[in-house]
Amino acid sequence: KIGNIEIKALLMHAAWEGKQIDVWLAPQWGNAPIRLNVNLGKEGVFDIWAYEVSLDGKKVFARISSP
Repeated sequence: KIGNIEIKALLMHAAWEGKQIDVWLAPQWGNAPIRLNVNLGKEGVFDIWAYEVSLDGKKVFARISSP
């Protein structure tokens, strides 16, 4: 779920030497990445979410902010 929108996604997971990355891909949008979660151990943890998705110049998703 991104905001109030439920999106089907494929989860790709990789782990190595105490680090890991998870990438969520949206098949309905050509497998565009909609979330990345990266755990680099001591270097930090990063959780990145799609705010807007555009394909061929056309906006197919925009997260609506809460008031």
